[in-house]
Amino acid sequence: MSVPLLLLETLDDLTLKDFKRFQWLLENGVLDCCKPVARSRLEDADRPGTVGVMTRDYGEGTAANVAVEILKKMGHNGTAQKLHLWHHWDVQYNL
Repeated sequence: MSVPLLLLETLDDLTLKDFKRFQWLLENGVLDCCKPVARSRLEDADRPGTVGVMTRDYGEGTAANVAVEILKKMGHNGTAQKLHLWHHWDVQYNL
């Protein structure tokens, strides 16, 4: 499964409140190597739009890693682990 689809499925599983928190953390940066996303680019973004912004700004691999780190900060460790495993499985086996 492609990274954008993995990210979309992950964001689809979040409540609206958690999705908004995810976006807030994305705007405020979670990894030292990645610049935060401008608030104006996310304020009207739905889940697919957020995935698009992430993959365009960071590239697919980094976008997946950023999502994992945000999910961990939110306390969604199981979801973060699932995304991490699926992403690495996809990379390893070129699915």
